[in-house]
Amino acid sequence: MKKHCLFFMAFAILLTETTTSTAQSVNEIKNSKDYLWAEGEGESVRQAEKMALEWLMERAFTDSNYQFDDQVLTTYTKAFLQNTTTVEITKEPTAKVFRYMSIDDVKRIINNRIEKVNQYVKFANTAERKGYMDVALQNYYWANCLLASLPNADEMRSPDPQMPMKTWIPNQMDEIFANIKVQKQKVDGEFVTLYITYKGEPVSRLDYTYFDGRGMSNIHSAVDGIGFMEMYPGVSTDNLRIKCEYEYESQVQLDEDVEAVIDVIKKPWFKIASIQVDDLPSHTTGPMPKQLNLTTLSEKEVKTYEDILNQVANAINNKDYKSVNQFFTEEAAEMFHQLVKYGQARVLNVSNLIYIKDGNEVLCRSIPMSFSFKNNLRKFVENVTFIFDANQKIRSVAFGLEEEAAAEILTRNDYPEKARLELVKFLEDYKTAFTLKRIDCLNGIFDEQAINLSDQKTYVLERIVKYNRFTMKEYFAQLRRVFSLKGFVNLRLFNFEIVKGSEELGEVYGIKLWQDYYCSSYGDRGYLFLVLDLNNPDKPTVKLATYQNEKDHQYGWYDWSSFY
Repeated sequence: MKKHCLFFMAFAILLTETTTSTAQSVNEIKNSKDYLWAEGEGESVRQAEKMALEWLMERAFTDSNYQFDDQVLTTYTKAFLQNTTTVEITKEPTAKVFRYMSIDDVKRIINNRIEKVNQYVKFANTAERKGYMDVALQNYYWANCLLASLPNADEMRSPDPQMPMKTWIPNQMDEIFANIKVQKQKVDGEFVTLYITYKGEPVSRLDYTYFDGRGMSNIHSAVDGIGFMEMYPGVSTDNLRIKCEYEYESQVQLDEDVEAVIDVIKKPWFKIASIQVDDLPSHTTGPMPKQLNLTTLSEKEVKTYEDILNQVANAINNKDYKSVNQFFTEEAAEMFHQLVKYGQARVLNVSNLIYIKDGNEVLCRSIPMSFSFKNNLRKFVENVTFIFDANQKIRSVAFGLEEEAAAEILTRNDYPEKARLELVKFLEDYKTAFTLKRIDCLNGIFDEQAINLSDQKTYVLERIVKYNRFTMKEYFAQLRRVFSLKGFVNLRLFNFEIVKGSEELGEVYGIKLWQDYYCSSYGDRGYLFLVLDLNNPDKPTVKLATYQNEKDHQYGWYDWSSFY
């Protein structure tokens, strides 16, 4: 699913190694100030090419007065390989080759890495403001790693003009660690529920590990201030600590530059990433739901739904799932059993829920549940949303958005309440369909006509749309292959921007967001843009979808203005 996760388009423009022919002579290249060149010799052409590339890279930096450690220099190998031209001078067994590239290409390679550092810092800043500590720490750390591989690192300025970037980034990370507070909310035998805040507010997300009495745990993911620890049987739950995750070495394949430098540069160690777990004061109940300016239920109306959900929660924790089948519709019961078996589910809390009236239905947001997976590297907390029909039966179960993400949509006063609710329900159904590998559900939300983009003369990017797009059949064939892999799938959606279409389109919305995709053996992060038709609220339909792992060099991140 990398590069073109969805079937409509993939706009990645890949550099490829140039051919060995050139219109200019070797002597012309050697005498030109516009090129760098090197020659290599060996028993084989491959040996000669390797030597020439090494000399070319060394010359590229030394001629520019850049000081580089040899190991750091090797992190540029792939970029140089993709941008050099090779000329074979003599053949084996005494092979000699001539390799050259333009000076402008050298500058562009370095500038691309500089731009990536700035992009990571910008993304980390945004994530920090919204409480996504996992995203903030990962992006700051990866920016710091790339910065160490830049020849002009000392010259790079941070958002604070008085502080160089190489000092500012570690300071930002230290400040994050210093402002994270971890408290025990509940202890049930070896299972400890945590309440985690940043600057006094529940974190939207945080990844961490801890010593469980036998060794370091797998990565755990807290959501909306709720996390958990599972201690080894018989181990005391006093004097606990968590270590905030920031390196994310298992995900470096998402960025080939980071992957190249991660084992080469001298990596910083953040002592204060290890945080003491304190006791939660008795007067504190944990995170409270945000005010969403929606139609809610009275205390009397809530009681009926609370009773049902308490029974459901007890059934989950006792693994007696069938005992609550009577509270679900037939389809919802199937979803419920699939969800609770997704990863050894456990309900962490059933207090501080919010009940929203949506016509004849009632939405319950959101019950935090932990999910653990055998033989996998991650454990999650997910908010689970229940929707009751007019007969007070649960007709839908879904993995919810984080509270901050949902609030970005639900608190919008410029769109009707019904549309806001439908947008959130659609995104949560989309997330759940991926997580539970429900091909049938995903198949139902995409409009067959949406693949005929080249026929729509109104699209600004029509000439680009013609490249690398999937048909519906091709996309779902690829998705089935991904879903056939054993293990979990986890999808996170955040940083939403929503724009309503023109009046003549009715209830049509453009949704921009970032998507993190994890499965047992693969990870992907990219920028998703959807055009969602809500004119029939009972059947939301995706009319257009694009997915980018990186900015298009000419058009940037695609959005509504790119197509209409």
